[in-house]
Amino acid sequence: MIDRLQKQRTRRVRSFAAGFLFFSGKTDSRAGGHHRLRMTIWACVYMDRPYKNNFGRGKHMTEKKKSGAAMHIIGAVLCVVFGFFLVCNIVIIVKGTLHPETPPTVLGVAPMVVLSGSMSGTAEDHIEVGDLIFTRQADIDELQVGDVVAFMDGSIVVTHRIVSISADRSEFVTKGDANNTEDEPISADQIIGQYSGRIPKVGDFALFLQKPLGMVIFIGVPVCAFVVWDILRRRRETRAGDEEKEQLRRELERLKAEKPAE
Repeated sequence: MIDRLQKQRTRRVRSFAAGFLFFSGKTDSRAGGHHRLRMTIWACVYMDRPYKNNFGRGKHMTEKKKSGAAMHIIGAVLCVVFGFFLVCNIVIIVKGTLHPETPPTVLGVAPMVVLSGSMSGTAEDHIEVGDLIFTRQADIDELQVGDVVAFMDGSIVVTHRIVSISADRSEFVTKGDANNTEDEPISADQIIGQYSGRIPKVGDFALFLQKPLGMVIFIGVPVCAFVVWDILRRRRETRAGDEEKEQLRRELERLKAEKPAE
């Protein structure tokens, strides 16, 4: 029905424009070439104007669809990112509750917050207070002097550098870069991971995210805000579509009412 209405509009506009061109041509034949050109150009512009009004809307709608698609993609990416962090936080909280004796891992990686400055310094792999560090499962046979490892010292996780290894690799001696003395020798069973990287100064933020309030503020609120925005956007689009359909319906009724007069 909409296509039929647009075709009717186009025929009416073209018929009127063609009639005007014919009329202006007849008049211009008496008035001269310059006037003929001016009137003909005016008629062409007049003919093209309704055409844009009718079908330019399609281009506008296409641009709106492209913009909407881009927003959908951005929203989906944000949802995936926030969802991933939410799942990671839940996994860490659950594992930490069930197994408080060892740091919880996500996909084989254990995130930990540095609380002391024993590894502070200028080395390439130095660690500072407040850093969020990541450790992965250590291969005892591949560990070398100079590697940074995390090990259990009672109920505390310590992350220090290996300074010596026994011949049978049964004992490891570690030391903090900022400490003056070496640690007591540790066994291979005490080593729980090997240092793989850090994010400076986000440890406190990571700890806050693990708390219920932090999860609500930094993950729940953005997700809820996006859901609400998407609902409102869909309502606006539906309302705009209904208004456009109503306009087309009125135009169709007007054309039907004018048809007997033609």
